[in-house]
Amino acid sequence: MKNILIIILGMLLQISCIDRQPYYPEQQPDMPDEIYSMCISKLKNAYEKESYYSIAFYVASLKGSHEVVAANLEKAFNTDSSFCNAIYDLQNTADEGFFQSLYRYDTLLFKSFLTKCDERKNQTTYADYKIAYQSRTEEIKRQQPQIDPNKVNYPLIAELTRIRSDDQDLRMKLNGMNLKEEDMLKWQKSQDSLDSVNLEKIKSILHEYGYPKPESVGYELSKVPFFVIHHQSSLEVRAKYRPILEENCDGALMVVFDKRTASLYK
Repeated sequence: MKNILIIILGMLLQISCIDRQPYYPEQQPDMPDEIYSMCISKLKNAYEKESYYSIAFYVASLKGSHEVVAANLEKAFNTDSSFCNAIYDLQNTADEGFFQSLYRYDTLLFKSFLTKCDERKNQTTYADYKIAYQSRTEEIKRQQPQIDPNKVNYPLIAELTRIRSDDQDLRMKLNGMNLKEEDMLKWQKSQDSLDSVNLEKIKSILHEYGYPKPESVGYELSKVPFFVIHHQSSLEVRAKYRPILEENCDGALMVVFDKRTASLYK
């Protein structure tokens, strides 16, 4: 009897040790080596810092264990005071049509933690976050260069306005719909076709005018090339146009761009 108890205790201790070992998902067959290496590096750093949210984010990016993602999100919710703000950041990004890996990995799981954050006592709600975000955005806009009457380009403004509509309208519509996966894939094909057409239009604009400046088209429309290129799934396209984006876009946008690149693969 004593020997059996010793064996059982040994097995429990072994399981406990395994549970504490860092988990690294295997590389998916369709994931480029450079993206896998980047995510693994980020994941190792997250384990070293015991950053549970980052662990969940990069395991999700690598399409790893659902249990590991859920467990680390729960740990982050219970121990990290900045967790809910990170969740709000992701939801806000989704509201703007950018669906990052953790959101795409399991939207229902993500939404459950969004609800938990909203319901937490003495915690800023997502509605409060949006008000503050919009206030900051308006302040940033006021600080940006305004259209110069001597440099304004009305034909380019009209073209960028049409491209922005094609880039954003369907994404905003999909974000408010509760679709089955097969229906979402059908809608996504339509968006992918629009994205390809928009990319060709942006190529023509860059060739003819260079990168649009706020002085000639306004601050909001000057970001349209960023949105179109950011929505491209081709790593080759993203790498090709990253230098011109970095030269003309602020650091916050480039952080979003690089984060999606790290989690994107086909």
